[in-house]
Amino acid sequence: MKTTGSDPADARAIPRVTKFSLAANYDPELVSALAAYPVDEVYGKLPNDDVSSGRPRYLATPLSEDDLRNYIRLLDRHGIAFNYLLNGACFGNREWTRRWQKRITALLAKLGDMPRMTPARSSSTTASCAVRRCAFRIHRS
Repeated sequence: MKTTGSDPADARAIPRVTKFSLAANYDPELVSALAAYPVDEVYGKLPNDDVSSGRPRYLATPLSEDDLRNYIRLLDRHGIAFNYLLNGACFGNREWTRRWQKRITALLAKLGDMPRMTPARSSSTTASCAVRRCAFRIHRS
């Protein structure tokens, strides 16, 4: 069964801009090599930021805030953005506590002071971060 527009020749005829989003390994020597490819952004996070993510903390690259800041500056010099992840599947209802809200607000403020970043991606509706200016929203029912 053939559907409309499923011919491979048709797909190749459609002009597309290819952009890659790659996971950070924080290797500064790799950044200059990435610049030769259509890498739009590199994504990652600090290992101990109190926000869960899709990867266990013990597998994360040890990284300080200064290391992250320097890495983002290096990416920026090569025209590559950094996307900070806030993509925990579950925050264990901590997002409703004032303590967690203060901690995430402080984290977002720090991220807002970092060099060129794309908006943070979050699978939660409780946190959003805009470029260079971070804000925290609490959604109450």
